[in-house]
Amino acid sequence: MKCPIKKLSAYMDGELSGETRRAVDFHVSRCADCRMRLKRMRLSWNILDALGEAQDNPYLYTRVRSALMTRREQPRWRERVLLPVTALIALALGLFLGSLMTRHSVPVSTLAENDSYTRELETAAGSMLGDLYMELASQQLVSRGNGK
Repeated sequence: MKCPIKKLSAYMDGELSGETRRAVDFHVSRCADCRMRLKRMRLSWNILDALGEAQDNPYLYTRVRSALMTRREQPRWRERVLLPVTALIALALGLFLGSLMTRHSVPVSTLAENDSYTRELETAAGSMLGDLYMELASQQLVSRGNGK
C-alpha cells in the first residue's frame, strides 16, 4: 500500500470507515514515515488546543483605519521635497532674470538726453494719426454724400 498521506488527518479525527481505518492503522504500524507524520500532526493539534480560541478585538477595525488615515495624511516626499525645491529654483531664476534686466536697462538720465529723438517720434506718430483721422473722416463724408 502507498502511504495514505491524505487520509492521515481523517484517520486522526476518526472519520474513516471500518475497513479503511484498519488499512491505514496497519500501514501506520509498518511505516515509520507515516508514524512520524501522524505524531507531528497530533503534536500540532495539541499545541493549537492549548492555545485556545482567538479573542476578537472589537477595536481592530478602528485601529487599522486610524493607522491608514494617519499614514495617508502624512505628506509624501514629493510634497515635502519636490515642491519647496521647485519653488526655490523658480525664485532663483526670477532673481537672476531680474538682475539681467536691470543691468541692460537704459538709465532715466539717458532718456532725458535723447528727449529730442522722443519728440520727433511723438510728432511723427501724431501726424500719422492725424492723417489717418482725416482720411477716415473724408471717407465717411463721401459715403454719406453718395447716399450709402
